[in-house]
Amino acid sequence: MKKTDLLRLVLIVALAAKAESAQSSAYAKFGKGGETIGLFNLLKDSGTCGEWRNYVGLIAETRLTVRNRMMTYRFALRTNSATVDLEFTLDRDEIPTGDVEELLTRTHKVRVRACHRRKRTWTVAEIIKIESTTH
Repeated sequence: MKKTDLLRLVLIVALAAKAESAQSSAYAKFGKGGETIGLFNLLKDSGTCGEWRNYVGLIAETRLTVRNRMMTYRFALRTNSATVDLEFTLDRDEIPTGDVEELLTRTHKVRVRACHRRKRTWTVAEIIKIESTTH
């Protein structure tokens, strides 16, 4: 193998690893007024998921547990037909707590994409605020 081919291979692997790690970090999106409108990449390992579902509803009963550097948010989502238990865990430095709590504590509809990993609880991959269409 030539040195140029080896260098090219190393660069490809390095860029692919960087792209993978950049996409695996959790992040928040903000609206025009600076309000949190979505949380994304909340699930670290989607390979352990069985079933995926999308839910729409209102967030209720939010709880925060802090252990070492990890923060686990648990909440209930009231849909039209049921109440679903959901959770996600973030490193303390991933998304500022205020940005997460702004989305979780306001009274508005959200769409949640989650996977089933535990007996009763669904693990959240993303939460998106649904804009009201009525004025």
